[in-house]
Amino acid sequence: MDCGSRNSWYDAGGIAADHLATMGCGTLDYLILTHYDYDHISGVAELLARARVDTLLLPDVSDDAGARFRVELAARNHGVDIQYVEAETVYTLGESSLTIYPPGDVEGDNEQGLAVLCTYGDYDLLITGDRNMAAERQLIADHDLPDIEALVVGHHGSKSSTSKELLEALTPETGIISVGGQQLRPPHGGRPPPPGAGRRGDLPDGQAGYRPSICELRRHHGIREKDIQGQRGLSETEKRPGRGNGGERLHLLRGGDVSPGVLSQRAAEEAGPRRV
Repeated sequence: MDCGSRNSWYDAGGIAADHLATMGCGTLDYLILTHYDYDHISGVAELLARARVDTLLLPDVSDDAGARFRVELAARNHGVDIQYVEAETVYTLGESSLTIYPPGDVEGDNEQGLAVLCTYGDYDLLITGDRNMAAERQLIADHDLPDIEALVVGHHGSKSSTSKELLEALTPETGIISVGGQQLRPPHGGRPPPPGAGRRGDLPDGQAGYRPSICELRRHHGIREKDIQGQRGLSETEKRPGRGNGGERLHLLRGGDVSPGVLSQRAAEEAGPRRV
């Protein structure tokens, strides 16, 4: 999902292709681009040249900078099918699924993007792209979103995203923030941030670089821990009966590890034709 960098010298497409190759993955069923900002699409052409992609999923929105045209041209040059997501759509991938939500009515390049819910068993991860709070609120109002386990924090941790309404509606347990290395330098000499510095832009001295945790975002919005305490200690199936139980199939990978799923896939490929 997305492939780009704000830095022109950073080979996002090549790095993504290398990571896929080390996993034994030569083919992607889908590549999803949330929107057409440079830092989300700059590596697409290189990735398509290095790895086989069956289908490219795009928002059907206008783009004044010409990025959409360049993405479509690269896809056609490499024989990639293009599908535009105009309604809520579910794609099943074995025991997992992707639910893709189309852009809403909120105007703006960031706001006119796709959102994706990744589900495996009873584990849900939501990616909202660069949508702002208004677009997040529309996403909640227009679609039946579940309680989720992980949230990719909106717009790289920007204070314009990850609204109180989103956190209250989805109660994520883990937040994941996609930022560049220069944005990770800790302010305040590495010391803990001062009280009230729960979101980027709220720092008294104006220093950027600090990113809040999910708990800090909850405190910032006045969401009390006791409001979510009722779900503490419950299994995911107890939280949401009928969702199934796939927790035993989830694996924590550390640097250099290979998941059991990849190992079994490699064994199958060695026994038969390999797609490259």
